[in-house]
Amino acid sequence: MYFARVGFPIPAPVGLTNANVSFPASTTNVLAGDQDAACAGTVDLPTAPAGKVCVYVDQQSANVTDMSAQQVDGESTNQSKLGFAVQVTATGGANDNVTARGTWAYTAP
Repeated sequence: MYFARVGFPIPAPVGLTNANVSFPASTTNVLAGDQDAACAGTVDLPTAPAGKVCVYVDQQSANVTDMSAQQVDGESTNQSKLGFAVQVTATGGANDNVTARGTWAYTAP
C-alpha cells in the first residue's frame, strides 16, 4: 500500500471530508465509494464542483488493484484544509514498481 499526500498551495476555506475527495465515476481500480459523477473534467482539463477535490488518473501500472482518496488528519479539521491524500494498493513484492499519476482540481465552496 502506498500513500501520497497532496498539499494545497494555500489552505482551503473549510476542511475537507472524505466525501469531498473523489475520482470520476469512470476511473478503473477505484473503490466504489470514491467514484463521483460530479467529477466531470478530464486529466487534461481537470475540474471540480464547489467544495470538492476531483482526482483524474491518466496512467497506472498493471499491478494497481485499487485506489482511494481522502482528507488527511481528521475530517473538517484545520489540518484537512491543507490538502488531501491518495492511497494506492498494488500486488507484488516490495521491490515492484507502482505507478499512478494524473491531475486534480479543487474548487472552494
